Amino acid sequence: MMIKRSFITLFLLLYFTNIAYSLDSTFVDSLEKKIESAETVEKAKLHLELADFFLKIDLPKSLQQAENALTAALTTKDTLLIADCIYKKGLTQYLLGSHSQALASYQKALDYSLKISNLQMAALILNDVGTLVKKQGNIQQSQEYFERALNISRQAKDSLQIANSMNNLGIIYDLQNDSDKAMQFFKDSAELKEKFGDLSGLAYNLDNMGMLYTKSGKYNKALEMFLRAVEIRTQLGDIRGQAVLYNNIGEMYVERRSLNQAKEYFLKALPLAEETNFKDLTQHIYKMMSDVYKQEKDYAKAFMYYEKHDILRDSLFNETRSRQIIELEKKYETEKNRQQIELQTSKIAEQDAQLSRNYAMLVILVLSLLLLSGVFYYYKNKQIRERELAVEKAALNASILSQEDERKRFARDLHDGMGQLISACKIQTSRLFDGNGGAENKVYFERSQNTLDEMHKEIRNIAFNLMPATLISKGFSIAVEEYAARISEAANLKITVHNNSGNRRFPEQDEIFMYRIMQEWLNNIIKYAAASHVEIQLMNHDDEFLIMIEDDGNGFNTGKLFHGKGNGWTNMRSRAEYIGGKIEIDSREGHKGTTFILNIPRIKSKETINPGSVRIETA
Repeated sequence: MMIKRSFITLFLLLYFTNIAYSLDSTFVDSLEKKIESAETVEKAKLHLELADFFLKIDLPKSLQQAENALTAALTTKDTLLIADCIYKKGLTQYLLGSHSQALASYQKALDYSLKISNLQMAALILNDVGTLVKKQGNIQQSQEYFERALNISRQAKDSLQIANSMNNLGIIYDLQNDSDKAMQFFKDSAELKEKFGDLSGLAYNLDNMGMLYTKSGKYNKALEMFLRAVEIRTQLGDIRGQAVLYNNIGEMYVERRSLNQAKEYFLKALPLAEETNFKDLTQHIYKMMSDVYKQEKDYAKAFMYYEKHDILRDSLFNETRSRQIIELEKKYETEKNRQQIELQTSKIAEQDAQLSRNYAMLVILVLSLLLLSGVFYYYKNKQIRERELAVEKAALNASILSQEDERKRFARDLHDGMGQLISACKIQTSRLFDGNGGAENKVYFERSQNTLDEMHKEIRNIAFNLMPATLISKGFSIAVEEYAARISEAANLKITVHNNSGNRRFPEQDEIFMYRIMQEWLNNIIKYAAASHVEIQLMNHDDEFLIMIEDDGNGFNTGKLFHGKGNGWTNMRSRAEYIGGKIEIDSREGHKGTTFILNIPRIKSKETINPGSVRIETA
């Protein structure tokens, strides 16, 4: 339950830069005036200074200044300056989330630094490349970059990069579950950073050690490391760093099952994260608070914090999309300006060649027609495909509806037809035996009666699985409780149902689809999760109806499910889309517990039966 390393990486990249300027517009104005009259080398350095300044407050501006610096530096023979400009560009691209572009910039900067044997810069870049590759999920390659950075920094006798490389390798070994090696690297790194007075780096090492101690259950040692790190962050006036550490202490207390102390530290971290606009951490804390209140069975507060987490997570996604759109627009405008300049140059160079200009115009016209034809063909095919998909979807929905109708008819025929015939058969056989037929006849009679009872019970079970009569007569909520009781008895699985829906009735087809989705998910839990306890919550709000299913079984990689093509998942998704619902799944491979949520927009209810909150437990 540790805070994601991405928070810490982002924190380091933002705070380990040597930016010593206040947010003063006069400083920017002063540098921009100097740039106007500066020589090429000095101009590149001034642009780099502005890139550093904007790195913490405006990443797109920082990237623009780094590109301006590189444009100026490329006209010189100063290889180190060129390398520095490319590295700064890569760092900004990384912070903007453009990882493939950042990696290309880092590799170019590394080539330049090795070309002039600047081992200090090479070690710095290798550490950053390793961090980027690790973020992309390639742990083995990341480890190779960090080990290479450590070797080069030792050759350069660069204590700062030696310490950073050791700390990075500690994180790698932690991810590989080699706690002893990880702790040794963290301690060695901390010793070096304390020796040359790098307090920020030392705090980061202490934080890593605290998380490692928490992971191994040494909570007192973990708390000691975290509090030392908090003291350093407070001394440095680093509010974001304090927020991260308070969150980590809260998570440590969650692991320790000290929920009140966990809430205390989460509530310390939350205002600091909000004050510094640290939205990633803020939404993470909301999720942790929701989990704590859920463990305390305070479902109202758990749901409140989960909603805050959900809203902020969606907001962050939209911000990222907006930023990407702005970047694309800037690239488009840059490319457009470049093309206009080239066109003007071409016209000036060819103003005496009328035939060549006409030929160029003809080529452009043909290309435009080809482009328009391609666009028309693309959109035509797209419309055809969309129509085909709509037809396929309608066919699938019709098939599902038909299946449900057939199930309902078959269940009714089994229950009413076969059930009545067996009951009649039982009555008729009972009349054949009057009690005077002898012991042997009595045995055969009792066996026949038992066989008929078993047949009746089996037919009722088949009819229930096909279409529960309770679902049609009493509605979804009551049917869920009945199904939970049956599953608990048959599968030796404890199921708790929290019914806060007021037992409202919905359109029959919607209730059937909701029931099938719930049924399919419980079947998956029984087959694959190895769970011992399942909690089902039915919540009815002003604008939505929520079905939440939580189990304590084995987690899994949700990507395999969402990108899979199994019939069960396809049917669940189709049914959810049909009733306008949305499915969310929170699970991680190698961790315990999975949360399944079906969120359905509010549907007008038909009636209300026994309003109120119902809680049942079956085992």
